[in-house]
Amino acid sequence: MRAELGFVCAIFVGLAAPLAAAPAPLALPATPATTIAFEEKEVPLDTSGVTVRVATYWPARVHKGWIPCFVDVRNAGDRHRTVGFRASSWGVDREVNASFDVPAGETSSAELLLPAFANVQNQFNVRLELDGQTFWVPGNFGASDLGLANARSVLYLSAGEPEAGATERWTSELSTSVVVGNTVQAPGALGHLSVVPPPAPTSAGALLSTPDNLRVHHVRFEHLPSRPESYSSVDAVVIDARSGLPEPRKLAALASWMRLGGTVAVFGPRATELARTSAEFAPWLEPRFALARTARTQGQRAGLGTLFVDDAAPFSTDPQREALRWAADTRQGVVHETGNSRYTHERPILPDLFALPYKAFALLLVLFAIVIGPVNFIVVKRFKRPVVLLVTIPVIALGAAVALFGFGVLAQGLGVKLASHTWTVLDQREHRSASSELRMVFAGLAPARGLEPGAGAAAYGIARYSPNGSWNDPAYDGQKYRVEFDPGPVLSGGYLPARTPFLHQTLTERAARGRLEFAREGGALVATNGLGTTVEELLVRDASGGYWTLGAPLGENARGTLEPLAEGDGAQRANDLGVAELTPEVADFPPATYVARLERSPFDDDCGITGTESVSLHRLFGILALDTEAWR
Repeated sequence: MRAELGFVCAIFVGLAAPLAAAPAPLALPATPATTIAFEEKEVPLDTSGVTVRVATYWPARVHKGWIPCFVDVRNAGDRHRTVGFRASSWGVDREVNASFDVPAGETSSAELLLPAFANVQNQFNVRLELDGQTFWVPGNFGASDLGLANARSVLYLSAGEPEAGATERWTSELSTSVVVGNTVQAPGALGHLSVVPPPAPTSAGALLSTPDNLRVHHVRFEHLPSRPESYSSVDAVVIDARSGLPEPRKLAALASWMRLGGTVAVFGPRATELARTSAEFAPWLEPRFALARTARTQGQRAGLGTLFVDDAAPFSTDPQREALRWAADTRQGVVHETGNSRYTHERPILPDLFALPYKAFALLLVLFAIVIGPVNFIVVKRFKRPVVLLVTIPVIALGAAVALFGFGVLAQGLGVKLASHTWTVLDQREHRSASSELRMVFAGLAPARGLEPGAGAAAYGIARYSPNGSWNDPAYDGQKYRVEFDPGPVLSGGYLPARTPFLHQTLTERAARGRLEFAREGGALVATNGLGTTVEELLVRDASGGYWTLGAPLGENARGTLEPLAEGDGAQRANDLGVAELTPEVADFPPATYVARLERSPFDDDCGITGTESVSLHRLFGILALDTEAWR
């Protein structure tokens, strides 16, 4: 409300300024809103000896991905207890359920995930169940502000609290526009997140609210999640190097999110030293992964994501601010969305799903007309009972309607149809893969349980596809989205509706055994396919910068001799295979790497949903050690 009021006042002041005899006084900037929805409650469940603590320490304004929610159930009683947990939200109808079995004298803890959607409230209320009784937990958990799709979140991590007003000042310095309702207001950049810093208010006609489209939120190391999915709701993460790095388990979760496409910045004194000695960051500091642009602070491609390292204090230099604006405003986001995603233009669509088979449909209509007309009257006339028409006509009409419905069901099928696009980085140095899959699913009959991501995988509901070719976000589809932790998340309801095409995204980061092996044989480069799928196209760049290509598809466990390519042809081939999308802004196709198009992706998680894949595009970027024997 304050931002809208400031904007309206600015209009009146701007109109009145030319008529005033003296300059109008400058208006004071609006007070920034709370940036962290810190909620922590502890509730005793009657006289049972069971106490439940529920807490969220996440940004107040998020609009995508998952929000971490910490639950601790302590049983001080003398017998085993089972406590039910249920979180629900309004706007988009959502429900998260979990069950805690706690022996006497013990504690059970879990990090649950609350789904966030765009342009709705992402607050949740929580109730607990024990022995048939319901206990409401006071307060609201999750994000307290409206999840505006055009607003971005930068997470600032440190061991202690920043000085008073620091995050608000950084938000003002980093932001380029004012979020008003569902739009942004910026000089010369309405409806767009400009990367040019806004001019300071110097006249009464200037915007009266503090820029806030890139809001900085602070979370202490001790409150960090240990699940990579939790970071999917933010756009960039800044680690204050003055505090060191988070504990290994929590740093591993953050690094996993980075390799899946997130942006992590290590800023502050000793940042370079910390990054070079960290097993999570050091492999990506090789010069071949450097970003092409030099206006920003040092940037490195890290899997599908980005790593920035700078020894200056956090948010203190223009290159740092430019790097964070770039991460938030140039389609570098992990989770697929309209505003800030690397994958928006690659939505897979099932072909002819709503196509009407006109010939068959016309034949059914002709048969219906013949049966309900001439055939019906001939039969009735033969029995000489015209009153029977009162029965036969409705019965024939009902039968035709059932036949048409059955025909439509059979035409679309009762099974599962899939269309899939994947982007994968396979780091053969570390034996790990990071993959993002966009998958349209059409289920003739909804699976009994829903989407069940496996270890190292996370699923996200993106949009529902309509017969007219439009996409409906979860905020507008009227479905109920259910998440059951049993023990991992199982997504059902609106996440997997029956007979409705729905777009999902699956992010998978895990250990990987599959690989392509390369060896020199008589001056030629030979590849052995250990990926577990057919390699349809392959381009390799060796450690000295030479290009090699595959003349024909390479089947599973097969060997093939690669052919050398001229530099110009190799660079063009790399572009054709999508190197620019797999490694955006890297200056060149890095040496000791390869790019391939696969028949299928062995690095993604099907979330328990299998079917017929009619559309597929599977791209793989492989990373090899620079000093491997294959290059000698």
